[in-house]
Amino acid sequence: MREAVARYLEQGSVIVATTARADDAIEPVHRDVAGINVLSDGEFVWSEDLAYYVRRYGARVPDKLLSRARAGAPPRLSPEATTAVAKRFAPPPPLP
Repeated sequence: MREAVARYLEQGSVIVATTARADDAIEPVHRDVAGINVLSDGEFVWSEDLAYYVRRYGARVPDKLLSRARAGAPPRLSPEATTAVAKRFAPPPPLP
């Protein structure tokens, strides 16, 4: 099941893109293990490196996300849906 969940996580729609990469937070000797884009399936939002932790360490995800992963690939979000997710989860802009 780990692999199916990791694949689901990797296939989410990109909400925030970056070229930054993460080192393994549990075993720092493993460097540059995953990207850190922010992804979503329209309901859940996660950092791209979560797939790495699921695969390598068996990191758990919420049961509802696990059920969605069992059902197949996440839906591709339209540009409008991507913007709506970003607005829901992004911090508000700083005050002037």
